[in-house]
Amino acid sequence: MEKVNAILEAMEKAGYKTSISISWGAEDVISCAENNEREELTPAEIYDVLTLLESKHDANIGVNWDNILYWIDDVIEKRK
Repeated sequence: MEKVNAILEAMEKAGYKTSISISWGAEDVISCAENNEREELTPAEIYDVLTLLESKHDANIGVNWDNILYWIDDVIEKRK
């Protein structure tokens, strides 16, 4: 662990980032639904899609347009 901490410290001193963050939001869910000709989602359904993306994502795959669309379809199907 000392080696890791030393590397992180060196990176920070050099001004390098030591982490990254990529975020997906409601706008992405809305545009994905529209671009794939899905029914309009309610604000609650958009929130449900975001919650499902966060709780069910596979860290090996991450979040992508295909799994956003998958959860959109899942939420729409639950209407019926």
